[in-house]
Amino acid sequence: MVTDRLAQAVRQQLRLGRLLPLGGPEDGAWLTEHAADAVLRRAADAVPGVRLGALRIVLADPEAAAPPAVPAPPSA
Repeated sequence: MVTDRLAQAVRQQLRLGRLLPLGGPEDGAWLTEHAADAVLRRAADAVPGVRLGALRIVLADPEAAAPPAVPAPPSA
């Protein structure tokens, strides 16, 4: 769908990254990868002696993940 491709292109240009589920499958909340990265880096900066390198956020066990009760936004 053209609208979905346009939304995805805008998200890439804004460097938002992928949309990630936030909470459990029934929560219906989503977070951008960029926002999660920023929060994790800020938390790591507060810990003496810790330096966070490259970061990739994925499900710990994709096979065990339940499908979300509320689907991701159409542009995801």
